[in-house]
Amino acid sequence: MSVKWWATTVVEMQFGTGATPGPYYSHWQQDNRVPTNQTTSGTVSTGSQLASPLTAGCVCYRVAFNTTPLNNNARLGGMGLFGTTRALIVAIDATTPGKARLCTLNGSTLTTLATESGASVTASSRIDLQVTSWGATANVKVYVDFNLVINFTGDITQGSTMNNFDCYALPYNGLGNNIGTIEMIISDDDSRNYAGVVELTPTTVPGSNAWTNTNAANQTTGTYSTPLSDANPASSNTNAQNCQYTPTNIGPTTGYTVVGRKLMMRAAQSVSASVVSQIAMGYYVSGTAYFGTGAAKSPPADALFRNYEQYDFVNPATSNPWALSELNSIINLQAQT
Repeated sequence: MSVKWWATTVVEMQFGTGATPGPYYSHWQQDNRVPTNQTTSGTVSTGSQLASPLTAGCVCYRVAFNTTPLNNNARLGGMGLFGTTRALIVAIDATTPGKARLCTLNGSTLTTLATESGASVTASSRIDLQVTSWGATANVKVYVDFNLVINFTGDITQGSTMNNFDCYALPYNGLGNNIGTIEMIISDDDSRNYAGVVELTPTTVPGSNAWTNTNAANQTTGTYSTPLSDANPASSNTNAQNCQYTPTNIGPTTGYTVVGRKLMMRAAQSVSASVVSQIAMGYYVSGTAYFGTGAAKSPPADALFRNYEQYDFVNPATSNPWALSELNSIINLQAQT
């Protein structure tokens, strides 16, 4: 039983429903970490597709919006089917602000399955959506700020067209406002066990950096409405050459257990002949580069930038679970043949 995917906000989300990754969006230059509102009816932002779909599992997130209680008809996050606009989500009642409802979504068609008796959702509420035995007699629970508000049993398959879920889904709202979710987690155990997600962004470049154009500002420029530029990347064509960044300080050193760490990058390989063809994602500790399992990413030689993720559930330098203090270790990208 474990966490399958997590993200801080739209920086790890893909706009649209196609299989080709969309651009990264940066939120660390804004104050409230609100993803860009969808502008096209029927579209769904999705997180990365899970390696294996789930028929039982949980999604949790925190609401990010500028109005309390939430607007009528606001559509929040939930469980998606990658490459489609089908999802099981939490939304707000059509007539009562802040009143949660459990809904299926098919494009722009929203179908209400159950509605809470009160009106508990605020602009920063924590939502936990839990499904047991996906199917015609599934049990679905919705918790708002860790309080059970909906306990539904029934058909969530949309006529047998959605028989599991394999990604996080954030649908189009059509409210003329930015409304979104932050600190999203998918797990196959009780999501209420997890406190949240913290983003550590590149801040400085250590003196040992050998790539071209490694200024940290080049890698973090952008706002939630502007993708990071692909026109000004760090680059290397030398095998075993490192590109390093110091992340923002995690802050607390006690009080939390680290479930895992995720690295993200956007990368491309030139069309012309290249000495290197991979980038290994990892960490630099006491003069040694360490890489987790599956750390080497191989962008196709087509000069097109794509999103890449690396999940490390243990510290590859120690082979033990991460300690809070170890999250301050230098991020290391290495060009490889």
